[in-house]
Amino acid sequence: MFTAVQRIVEKYQALGIMKAGEILLEPSVALSLMQELQQENNRIYGVDFWYYRDGQLVEDFNSLDLSDVKDPQAAARITQVFLSEYLPKNIVLVSLVFDDD
Repeated sequence: MFTAVQRIVEKYQALGIMKAGEILLEPSVALSLMQELQQENNRIYGVDFWYYRDGQLVEDFNSLDLSDVKDPQAAARITQVFLSEYLPKNIVLVSLVFDDD
């Protein structure tokens, strides 16, 4: 039997690209995933960034680290503001780091 979070993850896998064990999503889709995870009180630990270089999708060495943010609602707010207002222009996909069990 799937947990609520596992059902959410399965739904979003179909909307993104699986790479390195992560679901890479367009930022607007990642925000929707974040909102669904937030409803399950699932904490976001960070956001990884992906961009194209020479036609290849590569992970940016920078990331948004929220591991010190203990409140799930605060981590969600920070994620939302960052993805909406501060995401670097070259980033085309993002992956959320969260508990997936």
